[in-house]
Amino acid sequence: MSTPADPAEYDEVQLLEEDENIPPRPEEEAADLLRSEPADRTPDQH
Repeated sequence: MSTPADPAEYDEVQLLEEDENIPPRPEEEAADLLRSEPADRTPDQH
């Protein structure tokens, strides 16, 4: 077991998803659009 002085589990950042080719879910795209600047809010800019 590691202690705060020796955080072994934090040596390397783990990827949350193995396959980064998975497209974002529709709700993620909607959230990104809502967080964007008003000038950037045109839906089909791919």
